[in-house]
Parts: sequence; structure tokens; C-alpha cells
Amino acid sequence: MKVAIFFGSKSDTEKMKGAANCLKEFGIEYEAYVLSAHRVPEKLEEVLADVEKRGAEVIIAGAGLAAHLPGVIASKTVLPVVGVPLNGAIGGLDALYSIVQMPKSIPVATVGIDNSYNAAMLAVQIIALKYTEIKEKLVKFRKEMLILHMANHTLGSNMFSENGMASMKYHLAWNGLMLKNYMGRLISAGYVYEDKKKGIYVLTDKGMELQAQIKHTYGL
Repeated sequence: MKVAIFFGSKSDTEKMKGAANCLKEFGIEYEAYVLSAHRVPEKLEEVLADVEKRGAEVIIAGAGLAAHLPGVIASKTVLPVVGVPLNGAIGGLDALYSIVQMPKSIPVATVGIDNSYNAAMLAVQIIALKYTEIKEKLVKFRKEMLILHMANHTLGSNMFSENGMASMKYHLAWNGLMLKNYMGRLISAGYVYEDKKKGIYVLTDKGMELQAQIKHTYGL
């Protein structure tokens, strides 16, 4: 097991499924626990000690309302903790502020409200620093994101506005250097060509075949 997922109530299960789904996509072993920092603090400590002994490297913790769980966990471990604020009231802002405003030296990395998928993605990135095979999967995933974005607009009426560098930077929320890096890899592999006259990037026949495979893999 590389990742442990914690949340305080069974009612949060649906919101935390995104984390499990992401970890499954990358083939990362995880276990999930429903434990409240308020109701069963002793049991929480016991389980934390156990997951550390069994090799957990990142902890994801989801909480709403007072949202103490991620902070309590961070205070009891030196493992990186990724907090997921859950919407229990006032749009989840109470949980967000509670998790993100941790005291100095006890940080909790915090993602968007109800965005457990991103919490797991951050866990994947942390783990990828150590495991080459996970890093390779992460690079492949980024390439697939780019391929799918381009496929959605290739040959469409908005191809010229959507498949330019500036538009892709905006829609993918990537910085220019990263986008150029991944685009260069796809061009070198023969999946994309650059139409310099029109200022756009277009999938080749090989690229269109790849996007069909990607969609099939993810059931799109």
C-alpha cells in the first residue's frame, strides 16, 4: 500500500471516490478508512501508526464542516498529507479555510472543494518522484490529455481557435514550457504536426488512431 485515504463519515464516500478512481488509473495500491478525528481519536492514531508501518507514503484526508481530520493527521505523522475540503455547509468554504490555514511547520496540501481526484493526482506526483514506473505513467497520462483535447477540436469548426498554443495553454491550465515540451514529444513520435502557416497543431492519422485507443481505454 502506497496511499491511505481517510474521511470522517460514510456519507462522504461518494465524494472521496474520485481519489480511489485516480489511484486505480495509475495502478497505485491504496486503502480507505472511515475514522473521525473527534469521535475515535485513539483509533485514528492506532490506524495511522499501522499504515506507516505497512509502507504508506502519502495520506489523503477528506473532511467537511470543522474539517479537523487532515490537520490532526498531519500533526501525528511526517508523511505528506493532502486535504480535501468537503461541502457540508456554506459551499464547503468553512472546510477549505480550516484545512488550508494550518499553523507553521504542520502543513496540509489542500485541493479544491470536493476535488478528491486532484488530491490523488497530487499523491501520484509525489510518489512519481521515487518510482520510475509511476513517473512514466504520469507522463503518458499528460500526453493523453493533450491528444484528447486536440482530438475534440481537430476537423471541427473551432479547430483554428482551439488548437493553437495560447488556447491549449488556457484550456489545459498548463504553463507554456510544459505544453511545448509535451507537444514536442508528440510531434517527434509522429502523432502531431505543426501547421506553421495557420498557427495550429493537428493530429496526424497516427494521432487519430491513438486518440481512438485512448477513448476506448477510458470508456469515453
